Amino acid sequence: MSDETQDTRSQADAKASQADAKASQADDKRSQADAKASQAADEASQAAARPSQADGKASQADGKASQADDKPRSAVLPEPELPGAGTPEGQTLRRALALYHLGNYAEMRALLTPLTSAKDPKIADAASGLLRRIAVDPVQIGFLLGCLAAIVAIAMHYLG
Repeated sequence: MSDETQDTRSQADAKASQADAKASQADDKRSQADAKASQAADEASQAAARPSQADGKASQADGKASQADDKPRSAVLPEPELPGAGTPEGQTLRRALALYHLGNYAEMRALLTPLTSAKDPKIADAASGLLRRIAVDPVQIGFLLGCLAAIVAIAMHYLG
């Protein structure tokens, strides 16, 4: 009976090794398919990033491409020219603008508050405009109050 048991075990081992071989072949096919899919996705993204050759030929044929179209477009609007160039108040405005870009709004507010009452109306307007950039939005206050009222109403409903 031990010979029969050994034959059964060897047959089971052979079947298990065949199953392992089939599983590894399936894994290899999946990895090849994944590689092909990622390559196709890369090619598609590269094709989308490239300008179309037909579009380029059409714009060249028209001859109407303006210089503004050739410049890269930015979502950020250009900074307005600040008044008071060469004056201490103008330097303070420029320093406040630099602080704005750095995100130091507390120091910016401290610099601009005295400039809102400057003798030069252009400097006072520029200081007020920079201060408006960092002011609290009234819509945010309304939304915050609405959320607070909703929380109180829900709490009153469940507690009351």
